[in-house]
Amino acid sequence: MRTPRFYEFRKRSGWYQLFPNTTIVLFFLTMGVMLWTLDAREAEQQKSNLARDALWAEQTLQLKLEDNLAQLTDLARSLGSGETDEAGFQTQASQLLANTPEMLAVARSDSHGLLRWTAPYEEGPLSPGGSIQAQDAFKLAQQNGRFAYSAPFRRSNGSWRYELHIPLYQNGQFNGMLVATFDADNVVRRLPPAWFSEKYQLELQTRDGNTIARNAQNRLRSGPAEKLELPGTGMIISARPVRGAMTQARLLQLGLIGGMALLTLLSLLSLNRHIRGRVEAERERDRVYKLSQEMLGVVRRDTTILQLNPAFEQGLGYRADELLGTSFLNYLLPEERESARDSFERLFDTGGADRFVQTRILTKQGEVRWIVWALSPLADSGVAYVSGRDITAEKQAEQALRQESAFRKAMEDSLVVGIRAIDLQGRISYVNPSFCALTGYSEQELIGQAAPYPYWRQGPLSEGNRRDLDDTLAGNAPPEASSPSCSARMAKNSTPTSWPRR
Repeated sequence: MRTPRFYEFRKRSGWYQLFPNTTIVLFFLTMGVMLWTLDAREAEQQKSNLARDALWAEQTLQLKLEDNLAQLTDLARSLGSGETDEAGFQTQASQLLANTPEMLAVARSDSHGLLRWTAPYEEGPLSPGGSIQAQDAFKLAQQNGRFAYSAPFRRSNGSWRYELHIPLYQNGQFNGMLVATFDADNVVRRLPPAWFSEKYQLELQTRDGNTIARNAQNRLRSGPAEKLELPGTGMIISARPVRGAMTQARLLQLGLIGGMALLTLLSLLSLNRHIRGRVEAERERDRVYKLSQEMLGVVRRDTTILQLNPAFEQGLGYRADELLGTSFLNYLLPEERESARDSFERLFDTGGADRFVQTRILTKQGEVRWIVWALSPLADSGVAYVSGRDITAEKQAEQALRQESAFRKAMEDSLVVGIRAIDLQGRISYVNPSFCALTGYSEQELIGQAAPYPYWRQGPLSEGNRRDLDDTLAGNAPPEASSPSCSARMAKNSTPTSWPRR
C-alpha cells in the first residue's frame, strides 16, 4: 500500500526516471564534446605542422633531385664527349651511388639500348650485355633529346623500380644513353629528410594513386595528408601524421575521463536495476493489494479516506468514487464514532505504534458488520495504513456458542441426576449441582481432583473402583457395570452407600 505522497510521486515517476537518465546522457555528451574538441584542436595543430613540415621537406626533395640530375647530366656529357672512359665511369658512378642511397645502379648503353658499362660492376641489378628495361623512357629521351623518367615497374621479387634516362651525344649525334635505376623503397625511406620520415607516414604513389612503397611507420592516424611532388618522375610522396607517443598528461586526462565515465555508467546501471526492482515490487504490491480479501486503505489523520482496494469497496458496499475523500467515521455506527476518533488521534500521538481495534460498520445496504482493524500510522506523512478483516461470522458464532453454553448449563443445573465429567487423565473437569448434592462435596472441592476421589467407598471396594476407572479410561468399560464414578457417599462424612452407575 502506498502513501499519498508516494502515489503522487508515482504519477510523476516517468519524469523522475527520465531526469537521471537525461543527466547521464548530458554527461556523456559533455565528455564526448570535450574529447572531440581536444581531438579537433590536436588535429588542427597537426594539420598546421604537417603543412609547414611538408613545405620544407618538398623543397629539400626538389633540391636533392636537382642535384642528382645535375651530377648524372655532367656524367652523361663527359661520356658523350669521350672525356670519360670506362674506368672513369666506374669511379664517378661509384661515388654517385655511395652518396645517393636511393639509386641502385648506373649504366651506359649504346644507341640500340644494349648495356655496355654498369656500376656497380659486380653483383649489381644491371649487367653488361643486357638490354634496358624501360624501353618507353629510352625512346622518349632519344626523341626529345632530354632526360626522361620511366613508369615504375615491378621486379620478379616484388620490389618496385623506375629509371632515369639521359641521352648521350657526340658531335651532335645520338651516341647512347646513361641509365640510372632507383629503388622505390629506398626512395621513400632515404630521399626525404630523416626527421620528416620519423614524424610522418610516407607513401610513394604513382600517377593513378597506387602505393608502391612506404616507410616503416605503421601507427597511421586518420587525418589530413600532404602530397610532395617528385618533379619529372610523375610520382608523389603522400605524408600523413602518425600517432605520437602517449604522454603522461594525456594518459591522466584519458584516465580521469574514462574513470568518470565508468563510474557514471555503473551508477546508471545500479540506478536502473534499483528502479526495475522498485517497479517490480510495486507491481507485486499492487497485485496483492488488489487481490487481497482484507479491506486495505490509506486514511489521513483527519480520517479522510485517500486510497482503498476492491475488498474495501465490497465490505462497505460503496463504489470507490463514493468513498474517496469522505470520512472513515461515516461508516461506523454512530455510538462508536467519537471513541474511534479519539483512538485515531492517539494513534499518531503515541509515537506511531500499531494498534488493533474492533468496530461495527454500517454497510450501504444497512447491514451491521464487525471489523477488526489493524492501524499502522506514518507520523511523518500524516497518514495511516488501515487493514480490516470481517469477523462478523466469528462474532455470530461466538454469540451462538455463548447462548448454547448458557442454555446447556441451565439445563444441566436443573437436572436431579448427578453429572460428572473427567478428562483422559482421570481428573474431574465438571460436576453439576445434583452431583455435588449426592456426594456432599462442593464444586470447588471436586474440580481438578484425581483418583482416588473423596467420595469413593473405603476399604477393599476402593480397588474395584480403581479397576473400573482404568477400564473406563481405556474404553473397555461394559455398558452395564459397577463404575467408580457411581460408588460414592450420599453426603459428606456419611456412611457409604451404593447407587446406580452411569
